[in-house]
Amino acid sequence: MDEVDLSEGEVYLILFRVEYDLRIERLTALQWSLLKAVEDNVPLRQLPIILREIEPDRIFAELLRLIQKGTITKFFN
Repeated sequence: MDEVDLSEGEVYLILFRVEYDLRIERLTALQWSLLKAVEDNVPLRQLPIILREIEPDRIFAELLRLIQKGTITKFFN
């Protein structure tokens, strides 16, 4: 990602390191919500309740992608 246009509205970004390199990646609103839920120790069973406008299959598919990618490395009850 080279540039962010803040006039587009809400923009979700994550900064992380890969060895000594700093990386910035754009996230979707769902990805941001899932990462926030992990940070807040929200139990898995609560995700479909707090993200009620999103189908549970989509929630858990995106959660799996974040885990496989290594963005989420801790787990909660």
